[in-house]
Amino acid sequence: MSFINKLPLTTFTLPTGQVIETKNLLKTLIISDNTKKDNTVIKIKNGVNTPKLENLSFQIYGDRKSLYWLTTHLNDIDSFDKMPLPSSKFESNIPARFPGKAYYIYEGKTIPDIEPGQLMVLYTDTSDSPDPNTWKIAGVIKEFDLKFRRIIIEIEIENTENTNALAEFPDLYILRGNDTPIIEGQYQIGRVENEYEKINSIYDTGLNGVELSPYRKIIDGRLSNEYDFSNTPDASTILYKLSTNSMDDINTFYYDTLEKQEIRKNTKNNSIKYINSDLAYQATSFINNILSSTFKRGQKIFIESQ
Repeated sequence: MSFINKLPLTTFTLPTGQVIETKNLLKTLIISDNTKKDNTVIKIKNGVNTPKLENLSFQIYGDRKSLYWLTTHLNDIDSFDKMPLPSSKFESNIPARFPGKAYYIYEGKTIPDIEPGQLMVLYTDTSDSPDPNTWKIAGVIKEFDLKFRRIIIEIEIENTENTNALAEFPDLYILRGNDTPIIEGQYQIGRVENEYEKINSIYDTGLNGVELSPYRKIIDGRLSNEYDFSNTPDASTILYKLSTNSMDDINTFYYDTLEKQEIRKNTKNNSIKYINSDLAYQATSFINNILSSTFKRGQKIFIESQ
């Protein structure tokens, strides 16, 4: 009998009011971290690529379906996002998963009162009261990133009827849902990144190097031990240079982007943990026994080699 079939029954009420009987998937177990890190128990299968859980389990345990539960529990697979996809397919999906844009505030300034759901608008009209018809770029705000002082919008919308170009660092306008302006040109937009390419961390040499604060100063072309966390950071800070696209002193750093992080996660997903069949059968037999006795939700299980 499979792991799922051994789970206790519970009832579930459909939107129609009908009550059905189903398995209580919430009464599950956790394989301990110590077990997952034990090289005497765990084996690794690299280069696994499949979007279907049953195919993934079949690659490891063949047609022995009673062992399939180990695939999810050893690899913490609790959603389709954690399934090992082929690298090419996974990478091509990243822009679609993160379709927004990241707009840095020019000179690394911070802005108060920016909230999700507000509307960011950029105009080609550079007067103090721009003509509403001259809007060029607009987007609903997803978040304000405090670390890099930038606005993340969900999807960028461009007014193709306006053929004029934006200024190099256009004035920023932010509106509430009722078109009430919150920011009216007091700040400018600097560096712009695709959301999936946005910088999340900065290192001196690489991922194994020292992570750098965006507020650290560059003095005489070198990293100093001075920082500026003020609302208007000094022109020597990494953030100021980044937000103004002044890259001369900082172009040798390693910039870890959202895209790179997602690719690393998928690479990790492509390495699947499993245990040999004999030990897998013993673990499954043990689980089947406790499921019908004193089993508790979230019970932690330890597996040891003999």
